[in-house]
Amino acid sequence: MKIILLGPAYPYRGGPATFNDRLARQFSAEGHDIEVVTFLLQYPGILFPGKTQYNDGPPPEGVRIERLVNSVNPFNWISTGRKIKKLNC
Repeated sequence: MKIILLGPAYPYRGGPATFNDRLARQFSAEGHDIEVVTFLLQYPGILFPGKTQYNDGPPPEGVRIERLVNSVNPFNWISTGRKIKKLNC
């Protein structure tokens, strides 16, 4: 089955990104064709409360991750939706 997961993922850190990475690896291990679409920009640096929003570890194996979504640009959401529609074909 072709699965496209949209949400926080590597290279971002934190609970939702970790969960989505683990979910994507499990789908891949079960033989599904998985692609994760994640943020190009999740938070503007000035609004991020910690030192860094990035994970310094290696990316998850067996999972394609494409950084497309800009959280502060609603016009980007439309183009991202079109790209996701093409990925699902």
